[in-house]
Amino acid sequence: MVIDSKYTKTFRSNDLTRQKYDELYSFAVMFRDHKNIVSEYVSTNLEHYLEYSKLDFLKEMRSRYKDVIPSSFDVQLYTQVYDCYQNKFDAIRKRLDFEVVRFVGFELYKRDTKKNKKGDLKKVVVSRAKTLLSNCLTYLVRYGNENTLDYISKQLESCDDKKHKFYENIIR
Repeated sequence: MVIDSKYTKTFRSNDLTRQKYDELYSFAVMFRDHKNIVSEYVSTNLEHYLEYSKLDFLKEMRSRYKDVIPSSFDVQLYTQVYDCYQNKFDAIRKRLDFEVVRFVGFELYKRDTKKNKKGDLKKVVVSRAKTLLSNCLTYLVRYGNENTLDYISKQLESCDDKKHKFYENIIR
């Protein structure tokens, strides 16, 4: 290992032949291309993978892309793709939750500080609450399609009391 500076390190192998280099390079290119294919597939079917856990995602990708890359590397590759999309999934989930936001008041500074004087606006205080309507809207945004009413009608026949009230609220 050659240390150019205390921040940058460069590795040079003395025994790396052109054939070994070409094999490593083609392996890296194959990983990159497969990662891009998986990422493109996930981005086109984002709603489908929104509620997937890491294990479910790994199982599906392994079955979908069987024998494309060596099995000793597939967990790392699919985990990297899953982790990259996890922040995107969290942002989408956050926007799919409906809440009733009510204005409570203002919070003001009580003392003088370096940047603010007494009585200046500190923050706006709001309260967030879930209602039957917000729960219904959240459900319809996440799972709603043209077959939702048929599905809910079938579920009303065989469900417990709590789900029965929830499904009746959605139909109303």
